[in-house]
Amino acid sequence: MLEKTQSPQAQRFNAYDRPHDDLREFIARAERAGEIVRIAGADWKLEMGTLAEIVNHARPEPPAILFEEVPGYPKGMRLLSGATNSSKRLAIALGLPVPRNPLDVVRAYRDRMKTHRPIPPTTVAKGPVFENTDRDGKVDVLKFPVPFLHEHDGGRYIGTDDLVIMRDPEADWVNGGTYRVMVHDKTHVSLWISPGKHGRHIREKYFRAGKPCPVLISCGHDPLLFLAGGNELKFGLCEYDYAGGHRGEPYEIVLSELHGLPMRPMPRSCSKARWWRTSRRRKDRSGSSRVITPRARASSRWSRSSASITATIRSSVSPRRCARRRISPSANA
Repeated sequence: MLEKTQSPQAQRFNAYDRPHDDLREFIARAERAGEIVRIAGADWKLEMGTLAEIVNHARPEPPAILFEEVPGYPKGMRLLSGATNSSKRLAIALGLPVPRNPLDVVRAYRDRMKTHRPIPPTTVAKGPVFENTDRDGKVDVLKFPVPFLHEHDGGRYIGTDDLVIMRDPEADWVNGGTYRVMVHDKTHVSLWISPGKHGRHIREKYFRAGKPCPVLISCGHDPLLFLAGGNELKFGLCEYDYAGGHRGEPYEIVLSELHGLPMRPMPRSCSKARWWRTSRRRKDRSGSSRVITPRARASSRWSRSSASITATIRSSVSPRRCARRRISPSANA
């Protein structure tokens, strides 16, 4: 049941008196604003990507697409494309006043940043994210309808609107960045972080110390966290804090079981995993060596709709190259 919009006097966060709690509530608010189109029956292989391209290029302010009833998957498995690709949805995500045109969002954001102050998250003991779990042999990334978007992609990308969460081993701050994650099989994904990104700096600190780098990958969260993860924040500023400043109140977080990395407790479903791997080295065409890893031994949690993967990463290879040369994705995961 959709909540009611508030009177102008009561509006504190877009058309409402409080921030949305999660992705479901964001979708409900966007749909109330006429910003969602539902498409049932689209296949994960190329059809979703094709339809998204058509809709996003049809007009300057396209609607978001909610893909439902994906063939071969349970009815409740849905995908959202283009969550913040219009000024109205961007304003909903950020809690800015309802805009009349895109320039209203630019002006409101500029005014907001004059007084914006980060608000650190609040840690709670438990949440629905822990309720539905799969472990060990039951782990299957492909239980989610992960799309194969473009014909020349290296594989199916589960991480495009994600938040890759890492803790700096020296400064003890948490970074959440939006980096590409590609599925290779039901128990393997690869993670690519471009040089210069905060996550890459953190990863290198672990590697220089001869240690694996723990990560947690969240999918299906509040789009405001995606906006924070894709923004160029100063080194040392946590994306939870930055996004909390836009909300005007702190996020609640829970700590993952394996590495104590923070994640949102609200999604009704989530996933976590850790892989311990042995590895060997092989020379690539450039003459440099990279880690190539055999089958992983997994102790993991998975569930429906929203995903978080806690993993141990040992090296970094481009996902597309990884798929093309049939290198084990565990080199990136």
